[in-house]
Amino acid sequence: MEFIQIPPEPSELRALLITANPRGVILSMSRSADAEVVASLKIPAVGIGVRIPHIPSFSTTYSDLLVLAFQKAMEVGHSRITVPLWKKGPDIYDRMAAEMEKRMSGEPISFSVRYNLPFIQSTSAEGYHAALHELFRYTPPTCIICSEFPDYLMTISFLQARKLRVPDDISIILLAQDEHLEFIVPSIAHFSLYTDDTIHPVFQSLKKQMSGLLSHEQTVLLPAWEPGDSLRAPKSR
Repeated sequence: MEFIQIPPEPSELRALLITANPRGVILSMSRSADAEVVASLKIPAVGIGVRIPHIPSFSTTYSDLLVLAFQKAMEVGHSRITVPLWKKGPDIYDRMAAEMEKRMSGEPISFSVRYNLPFIQSTSAEGYHAALHELFRYTPPTCIICSEFPDYLMTISFLQARKLRVPDDISIILLAQDEHLEFIVPSIAHFSLYTDDTIHPVFQSLKKQMSGLLSHEQTVLLPAWEPGDSLRAPKSR
């Protein structure tokens, strides 16, 4: 098995695959355009991490991850939880807000889109910090859920500027795994899609594709929870 970085342009991916001539491909967190290139070359393929049209995919939706993260935070006693949505378009935010309001209706906390799922319009570092400053002004959250590793770095820089410590003053959960997490102290509580339990069915599906058994089945891939020292019960206030 060989790991390759997908080039930015579909034409480059096409040339790379023609040269490599693989028997099968696993598309990890890939774009629809990448799947279309693979399909046009008639290479057996399976998607993992996101739903990809026209090929079998194993994925977890973003709202699934968010609900799981909220539940993990609530299990240790957090009720003031926030997920700053950074670099998301207004359309994506509107859909996510409606979905999360519905998904969180049965949970013990009173879910508020403005507080629990704030939308950050600015894509700059200054804009991100300014949005968190407003969030902390009246009811500081005790747990922040970060979507991606860059979001985590931005959050940490904001907390350090306010002299807030993780996890003594505030807890953090990261939705996505990242190769840099092993270098972070305290360790970060996060979700992992790439475990033995999740990879095995992906390979079985790819083997079926390579045997000529066509399928467009979409399978829910439940992520593994990786406990970390960044998540702790909140201080009583």
